[in-house]
Amino acid sequence: MSWAYYGNTTGGPCDHEPTASHSNRMCSHNFPCGCGDTTIWDKWVVTLDTTTPFLNTLTIRGTLIVQHDHPTAIAIHANLIDIKGGRLVVGNSTHPFTGLLVQIVLHGDMYFHGKECTNPYDTYVSPFGCWKQMVVNGELSIFGKPVPVVSTKLVVDAAAGATSLRVETPARGWKAGDDLIVSSSDAGGVPEYRTIANVSLDGLTVHLTKGLASAKVGSTVTVEDASRGLKPTVLDGRATVSLLSRNVEIRGGYDVDYDYISGVGPDLTDYGATIRLQEAYSEVREGWTEDMAGFDTIGTFYYPDGWVEGLHYVRFRGELTLEVQRGAYHHEYTAPHPSQFAI
Repeated sequence: MSWAYYGNTTGGPCDHEPTASHSNRMCSHNFPCGCGDTTIWDKWVVTLDTTTPFLNTLTIRGTLIVQHDHPTAIAIHANLIDIKGGRLVVGNSTHPFTGLLVQIVLHGDMYFHGKECTNPYDTYVSPFGCWKQMVVNGELSIFGKPVPVVSTKLVVDAAAGATSLRVETPARGWKAGDDLIVSSSDAGGVPEYRTIANVSLDGLTVHLTKGLASAKVGSTVTVEDASRGLKPTVLDGRATVSLLSRNVEIRGGYDVDYDYISGVGPDLTDYGATIRLQEAYSEVREGWTEDMAGFDTIGTFYYPDGWVEGLHYVRFRGELTLEVQRGAYHHEYTAPHPSQFAI
């Protein structure tokens, strides 16, 4: 089954007609304006081959697979992605996503919705926060297209304003329009984000669309002190040049209609989105009570521990946090501001 918009075909997962009031950027029932609450039901296997509408909650009880070789950019837009015993697959270890680009964009406004649900929208209440999150009680598999060269170093000093970088390793796979990060050569300095204009045929010169703000070290220094027994030692403080661009991105939303309702967006709150791997839990089926016969076996839904088959060749953007929670174990991995890092 392929993803279908409401009104275009029947039987697809988008099962709510948009109810919108664009004058105040709010929806009359489900926020945001788009497809409302959408469910990939048990035993469904849905192939995503288009960009979704802006969804309120996307619940995955079955399997949602992003078409692995889609030729154009596509995206999933949702306030909350809730994997409840299902699978979200964007490539796997043997068949990575090789299409042009797929983005998973988590939307919401921290001040309007509340990061910890202190000000829940409408009647929705969650102990984990209302929006801008992916909750995993099932499988998350994300394997982007492998990058031949992820990082290299300068071999020639680059002056402030330089638009060409001579690098140590041929930048295979890097192309015009890709984003880079160049490390600082100053103690306490900040890295610089730049875009590739083009790469030389031998891959050893990377041309930038904008010059560097500060000089970068591209040479090593050899020191020795025979009187003290110090043998020749190479000190390598060269700047590192790393490729940020990936064909899979997970990011917090920066849409003016969906992420700036209060007027304060993620760039000012330092909170873009969270991915939470949760421990297993059960949920009572509608109409069942504990005193009914068979309650333990068929009166509840069971959702397993959240687990990640892999996160490979993925770019994280927009103040995104990966949070792992397993009973007493709790850990967060947060990207620095501005949030751009890739694995």
